[in-house]
Amino acid sequence: MKNGTKNALLGFLTGAVAGAVTGILLAPDKGINTRKEITKTSQKVSKDVSVSFQQKVDELKEQVNKIVAEVLEKVKEVGEKVSQSGEKVAQTGEEAGKVTETGGKKAVVAAEKASDKTNEKIYGKSSGTNL
Repeated sequence: MKNGTKNALLGFLTGAVAGAVTGILLAPDKGINTRKEITKTSQKVSKDVSVSFQQKVDELKEQVNKIVAEVLEKVKEVGEKVSQSGEKVAQTGEEAGKVTETGGKKAVVAAEKASDKTNEKIYGKSSGTNL
């Protein structure tokens, strides 16, 4: 409950109680009738406060439920995005692995060719060795 609403409600209730008590105490009536009137008025004010308080609690519950639903929706959206990103990372990793494998094979072939050329220059023939 906002402070302004809380303060206004508290001020209203305090004024109502003070006014009722003052009116009853200043009324020219017998003591027993005054006490009955005080009891009756306090019960009415108590009931009004209870109803007002329950309405505010219900409003607050409604707002909290709405916020919780919005947060859960956002969490779900983020979870889906993270899942999609994970799938993209896995796919990229597979592609990188294939590129690395192909590059590695090409490097081996290039090394073998370089070795053969070196052997030809040194020995005048190809050694035919594979690394």
